[in-house]
Amino acid sequence: HHHHHRRRGHPRSLGNDAAYSAAYSAASLHRRARPPGSCRATTNGAGGRKEDSAKENLGKVGALLKKCGWFGFWGQFALITVSAVMTVFSVIFTKPSSVAAKLSLYLVLIGVLAGFFSTYWTFGYVQLSRKIRRSVKDVRSAPKKAGVLRNLSVGISGNILGMGTTLLGMQAVVGFLVAKTLANATANPFLSGGAGSWNPVLALDVFLVQAATNCLLSHFMSLCM
Repeated sequence: HHHHHRRRGHPRSLGNDAAYSAAYSAASLHRRARPPGSCRATTNGAGGRKEDSAKENLGKVGALLKKCGWFGFWGQFALITVSAVMTVFSVIFTKPSSVAAKLSLYLVLIGVLAGFFSTYWTFGYVQLSRKIRRSVKDVRSAPKKAGVLRNLSVGISGNILGMGTTLLGMQAVVGFLVAKTLANATANPFLSGGAGSWNPVLALDVFLVQAATNCLLSHFMSLCM
């Protein structure tokens, strides 16, 4: 009886083992087959969402850069051209002789030259915006972030240099005009000794102040952009 029981139970255990192994093989095959496809679908979905978001951001940046670039370019061009004309006019007709007057003139001239450089550089932002908007169709062709930041840092550095030199020049101009005004307040042109020291403040003397303020506004507009 014991012998029959062992022989009868052995096939049952073999059958169970075979069923378990077959079920385990099927489950493992099913498990192996599903995840790659589902992971791939998830990866493709996430990549598509990231690409759509990148395209949307590139479109916004390109449109904003184009608007600010054109506005900054024409605003700076108008202001810095007027400033340059007034500076040249002041040089030709006032003929500064003192060291303070010459120093103030040179500093304002440096600010004006920096303003022309900033105007040219701002026009480069318009070209950059076109590249960015073209890269919306192909994100891989978008300009590098490091290059864009380098362009912006060069423009900002030029504006800060121009603002600094123009401010120093305007300080010198205002100081020169104040000294001239105070000297004229103590001189009497109707006396024989005071006629030589009479040196009134003319409208041409104020031209350089107006040129400096226009130049400052040009640099400030560029920084705001």
